[in-house]
Amino acid sequence: MNTLKKQGNNILDTQRREEKAPETECIWSQDDAYDGDGNWNSSCGETFMFIDDTPKGNGMKFCCYCGSRLIEKLYEPEPEDEE
Repeated sequence: MNTLKKQGNNILDTQRREEKAPETECIWSQDDAYDGDGNWNSSCGETFMFIDDTPKGNGMKFCCYCGSRLIEKLYEPEPEDEE
């Protein structure tokens, strides 16, 4: 009986750890909607504004919201059609 109880507790502990574990990376995408105002949208659903530079340029390595490793994605405007 004790063996079954220990196995059950181990399974519950593993499930709890998996639920709390953050994603391994959080992608921060530069927002184009404000024309360079410094807004960045995170893949964990938050928005952050920098007055100057990028997240990495400001020394950020991890997302301040979810704790995952921060991956920076710069805004790239779509090329204009040449007719």
